Amino acid sequence: MQIATLSKVTFNTSLGLNGIQRCNVLPGLEVGRYRGDGQLFPTRAWIHQITPAIEFETLDVATALALGTYAFAYQGLALSAAFNCYLTQKTQDGGLAATGDKVAMANGLILPIRLSVRHNQPAALTCRVIGRSADGTTAPMSVTADQNVPAGEQITAGHTVGKLSLNGSAYTMVEAMDLDFNIEHELLGGDGQVYPTRLHILGASPKFTFELADADMLAAVTLLGTKQAATDSLFWLRKFDPNGTRVADGLAEHIKFSLADGIWYPEQVENQQGGHASVRLVCEPVWNGTDAIIVASAAAIT
Repeated sequence: MQIATLSKVTFNTSLGLNGIQRCNVLPGLEVGRYRGDGQLFPTRAWIHQITPAIEFETLDVATALALGTYAFAYQGLALSAAFNCYLTQKTQDGGLAATGDKVAMANGLILPIRLSVRHNQPAALTCRVIGRSADGTTAPMSVTADQNVPAGEQITAGHTVGKLSLNGSAYTMVEAMDLDFNIEHELLGGDGQVYPTRLHILGASPKFTFELADADMLAAVTLLGTKQAATDSLFWLRKFDPNGTRVADGLAEHIKFSLADGIWYPEQVENQQGGHASVRLVCEPVWNGTDAIIVASAAAIT
């Protein structure tokens, strides 16, 4: 018997992310049960198809967003070598062993799902690894027991909520931000094979949702919303100073999102007795024909 806990993830031979908070293995079996001949109960079960996936959450947001020269936010990252998720053994009456199970996805795509951040809390990025088979019969995901687990790492960086500038005007009291990447994909199989063999990106429709305590925001965007103007809107994730408070604004170590086109609108204004009004502001970017639909970079806060 083995009791295990999550460890680090590695992919594309030399790449990895630290600050892993959870890692869920999803075998992806689609099972059908059938009955006939007037029977009350199923008499046969078949596995129709298997579409395995691995979902994980990391605090290493800056490293993840920079993958593919910052194209990760709208097209994900293809696996050129296996994605590995390690489950480290817990020792009886002790801590962690040097070995554990390795779950490996041989082929597929890593997609960002949601970036979520709250005031004074570290931002967390949820990603999903979508697997595909090379030939329809070879399983894309495998489990190998008693493997050496790579040495753990320190959490290299963390970020929290930063400033918001909408059409050139600064707004304060940002309390939360969620970025849903909404990358659509398709998995295709054929010839009666149990595993899909083709994986394609169909499109990306990212959506930002902000929570602000600045009630002036409602009048600024109006109840009918406002379009993104010629001046890019900007939002920063403020970097934590390791073992300290915050990195200085002038250092290019924060994360900046630039939005060139789209629409802003209020989704809800929440208020209750004894509390304060909170404006939920949504931005739905569109492509302007030139810039990426989401532009992320390491930058100073201005």
